[in-house]
Amino acid sequence: MNHQYRLNSVFPACIFVAVILLSFCSCSDEPADYRTAIPRHATSLVRVDNTEALASLLSLPEPVVRLLVSSQSGLDVGRPFYLFTDDDGTFGFCAAVADGEKLTQHLDTFIRLHLVSKPVVHQGCTFVTISKKWTMAYSAHALLLLGPVAPGESEPYYRRMSRLLSAEKEESILKAPLFLQLESLTDKMALVTRVETLPTPLQRHALKGVPPQTVPSAVCVAARLSLSHGILQIDATPFSFSRTLNEAIGQHLQKLQPDTLTLLFQKDEELPVLSRLAGVSYRLRTEPVKIYQKETENQ
Repeated sequence: MNHQYRLNSVFPACIFVAVILLSFCSCSDEPADYRTAIPRHATSLVRVDNTEALASLLSLPEPVVRLLVSSQSGLDVGRPFYLFTDDDGTFGFCAAVADGEKLTQHLDTFIRLHLVSKPVVHQGCTFVTISKKWTMAYSAHALLLLGPVAPGESEPYYRRMSRLLSAEKEESILKAPLFLQLESLTDKMALVTRVETLPTPLQRHALKGVPPQTVPSAVCVAARLSLSHGILQIDATPFSFSRTLNEAIGQHLQKLQPDTLTLLFQKDEELPVLSRLAGVSYRLRTEPVKIYQKETENQ
């Protein structure tokens, strides 16, 4: 079955905000693992292991895209890129830094092209702004972008990002169930998200895969992502970190047939990041998800 809708809003901006790769700043704190900069309470996580796929999501000038997905940018393109949504709705991007000096050198180029603002130093970190709504910073290990930032609200983001860039493993996302589930997936592009983070049409479609009367806040989605002819393909299965509910979901899925929902994006000058994507195709898979070992029981 295939359904088509037209969507005028951004599907999990955590995917398309990859435009933040323009970020170039510096911070003196050096966490041991770049992934510790991802907010601990993120509600949606995307891992992209393929620079080609990441480049396809960027709506930047081609020379900039080629630079930022290559080792010449100073990023460690051999390690995964992460896109995320925090529990307060903030969208972000995190990448490993291979050479901080290269990032600093390229910063001047982007400033001259008026693609980023002049750097601002705050609490030992240097920040820049992209498109007047994304705040970015980097350390010797990690590059981080958060947004959108409302005018006049940069100061709280400076403090917040400074803390994230200096986070220890114990206080980071590395032991969070959502992150561990994402890391258990082997796909080049993968998504794990709480179902409530999805746009309403996708929520409704995802919840077809769970028993009636299931509380949406207990449901997550694990998905393989791919790109085809400008459409982001999402092959997804609902699951729960409650073993009891996850078993019930698995039984319910066995009664269903794969079902696809297609959302076509409207052309919108306010959302230039969508310019490379025509839409999203969400396929409800019926194979049960094996949850990571740290699942919990229903109370």
